[in-house]
Order: sequence, then C-alpha cells, then structure tokens
Amino acid sequence: MARTPPRGSPGVLRRRRGVRAGAHYLGVRARGAGVLAARRPAHRRRGPHPGEEATAIRERVRQGAASVVRRRVALLRGTAVAVVVALSFYVPRGRTDLSAPASLLAALESGTVGAVQRFLAVRVLGRHAPPTYTNDHALLPYVAGTAEVLLAAALPVVGLAIWGFFRERYAGRSRPVVNFAAYWAGAGLLLFPLATEVNQPWVAVHVLAPATVPAAVGLAALWNAAAESIAADEAARLAAALLLLSAAGVHTGAVVAGEVYDAPEADDALPGYAQPGAEFRAPAAAIERAVTDGTGVDVLYVGADLAVPDESTLDRPPVPEAARGAFSARLPLAWYVERAGAETASVDAPNAMDESAPPVVVTTPAHRRAVADRLSGYERYEIEQGLTDRRLVVFVES
Repeated sequence: MARTPPRGSPGVLRRRRGVRAGAHYLGVRARGAGVLAARRPAHRRRGPHPGEEATAIRERVRQGAASVVRRRVALLRGTAVAVVVALSFYVPRGRTDLSAPASLLAALESGTVGAVQRFLAVRVLGRHAPPTYTNDHALLPYVAGTAEVLLAAALPVVGLAIWGFFRERYAGRSRPVVNFAAYWAGAGLLLFPLATEVNQPWVAVHVLAPATVPAAVGLAALWNAAAESIAADEAARLAAALLLLSAAGVHTGAVVAGEVYDAPEADDALPGYAQPGAEFRAPAAAIERAVTDGTGVDVLYVGADLAVPDESTLDRPPVPEAARGAFSARLPLAWYVERAGAETASVDAPNAMDESAPPVVVTTPAHRRAVADRLSGYERYEIEQGLTDRRLVVFVES
C-alpha cells in the first residue's frame, strides 16, 4: 500500500510548481491566440442573393394578400359605413327623387366627386390662387381667437386636460389613448385655425372634442384626491380639491346658462351668426314653387350690397375678392336659392330692373319701397339673415 508523502515534502512542491507553470503556459498561449484572432481580418459576410430578395418580397406580398382576404368581411363593412357616412354628410338635401334616377345620380355625383372637387378648390388650389377671403389670413390671430374662445367658454376642460395629460404622462402610467387625444388637441390648436376660412368660435369645437379625454383623466384624479383627503383627514388638501371642483362646475354652469339658454346679445363674441334663429321654411318653399324649369332668370338680387359683376363666379369656390361682400350678404338665403336650382342675376339699383321682373326678387330694406313700386302680384317676405342688421326683403310672384 502506497503512502502519501507529507504536504511539505520536496515531491509535492515540485508537482505544484509544474502545475502552475503549465497553467501559465496555457494562459499565455490563449491570450496570444486571441490577439492573433483579433488582428486577423475577418471574412466579409456576403449579402442575400438577388433571387432570395425577390422570393422574400413575394412572400411578404402573399402574406399581405392573405391577411386582406382573412379580414375581407370587416374591411367591406368598414368601407360601407364610411361611404354611407360620407353620403349622408355631403349629398345635397332636397335633390334626390327615387322616381327619377337622373336626380339620384346627380346627387351622388355632387356628394362624392363634387365634394372632393370643392374641397380641393378651397383647401388646396385656393391656397395658390390670388388672395381671397378663403385663403389669405394670418395664422397667429386665428390661433389667438381660438384660444380666447377656449379660455372663455371651456376653461375647466382646458385646465383639466393639461393636468390630466401631465399626470398621465409623468406619473408612471402612460396610456396611448390619452396621450393620442392630448397630442390631437394640441396639434388641432394650430392646424384647424390654419385650415379654417373664417375666425369663428365653432373652430374651438375641433380642439375641445379630443381634449375631453385627458380632461376626464384630470377630473377623475381630482375626485380621487378629494376622496383620499377625506380618508387621510387632510383638511387643507380636501379644501383645495373641493374648491377646484366647485370652480369647474360654476364656470360650466355660467357658460351654459349665458350662451345656450339665454338670448345672445349683439356684442357677444362667442356666438356665430351665420345661421339665423328665424324660420326659413315659408320663404324657401315659396321660392321653390316660383322657380320654373325653363330658361331665363329666376331670382334677381337688387342693390349694390347684393350685386356681383359676374354671377358665374359664384358657381364654385373659392369666391373672388370682388364678390365676397355681396355673397356674404346673401347668406344663408343663397343656399336655399341654390337648392331650388334657380338661375340668378343682380343689378345695382331698382331703376336698373327690367319691366318684366323674374318670379323672385331679393333686395335690402333700403330699397323695399322702390322695388315694391315696380312689382305687381308679388307676395312679400322679410327674413332675418343674422342676429342684427342682416335683414332681406324677398318678393315672390303669387
């Protein structure tokens, strides 16, 4: 039986020195091989073969087509809903007759292709035309006007939306829907004043609609803060939360009471007076009955405020600079005249009228008596075009 030498014997020491020398030698060789491998130029990796790229493209196209086929029912439903919504928005009212296919096709054309053409004329082509009231306006005054309306009519929504966005964005919980709505509202504050034709209060609605999403987040956070203050018995925090909630409610109630249910005043900047509150059905129906299908003028505008040099310039937008004032003075009656399919003409004064007047004559209150003296057998209507100082007198042949 072999005996194990003691730990301090010469044989054991020699074996240990040999093992250490071998390990050192292997380490040096390994480091040298690594240096050589690092210095050795690497072989250039070859790219895919052109045939492989074509195959990959075909495979992606095939997968895309297969995905469309799998979702064909949902795509068809979405397309049908989009078409129905577009037609309901843009098909002209009062021009469709199911018994007359030609009128139905004309209405479809006006609501699809015609709507796109009018959009391009005002929003795209009109931007590069000579300056008109539809395309020539500075950006900052329109942005300032929209911001003024937001602060006057929807200050709680704006404040809660800003707080809700920052709380959502930087409080550790960021939801894509809330962030998207906040970015949408912020971008809309610049884009919608840029695209609009007139600086009117209703432009702010395009900003408020998406802002309600982060505002709801801010309102919920404010309500939760009040509830937590009650549980933690923090009187100062609870008072601040209740004060903010009460201010939001009082401001909203004051705006609703003053701008929705109360009669607007002439110097009120919030309402837009494009469409009057008076009833238009009686004069509009009388105009439609009086308009004939034959040739000739159906509606004559009398007065310098209503006359334009060339009526054909009002057929399609944009409206020229020279006709802007007269066209604005005719609105919204001009929409009802257009819906009736009437041929229009205009003169500067009553003494320029022909002896044979058309079935419909429109003038201002200043020329009411002079025009009435030149007509016989006409029924008179007085219509309000707006809240103040926008009245027209319509004579319709009875």
